[in-house]
Amino acid sequence: MLPPLHPLVFVQRRARSPLPPLHPYATSPSPAQIVLKLWRRRTPKQPSLSTRFACPSDCPLAACPIGYCALVIGISCPAHEARRLRTLGVFEGARVNIIDTRSGILLDVRGSRLALDVTVAGAILVRPIAA
Repeated sequence: MLPPLHPLVFVQRRARSPLPPLHPYATSPSPAQIVLKLWRRRTPKQPSLSTRFACPSDCPLAACPIGYCALVIGISCPAHEARRLRTLGVFEGARVNIIDTRSGILLDVRGSRLALDVTVAGAILVRPIAA
């Protein structure tokens, strides 16, 4: 009789086909097409170049539009918040991209997404850079 499997032992599953099966009805969209359509609708559109460089010089991060690429110049918030931001990758000289500004500010910092409150983002001074 074989001993029972340990709970941390994983069983390799059979690989699925990389392409989904064709939908039987050619006139109606497939489920994958519906998901792509909804995803595209929720993705924010890229701003034009005129709005990308809306701030000609240094400005607070809270005033930057979506799609803005900037270089962090200074952080002027309390010491414990500044220390936390630096450990998360927002330090002087770091490059940040603004992804969304609906509720707070969503940033792309070195491949990671970071959400900040508007008051904290207002204490970060940035300079526009080319994307």
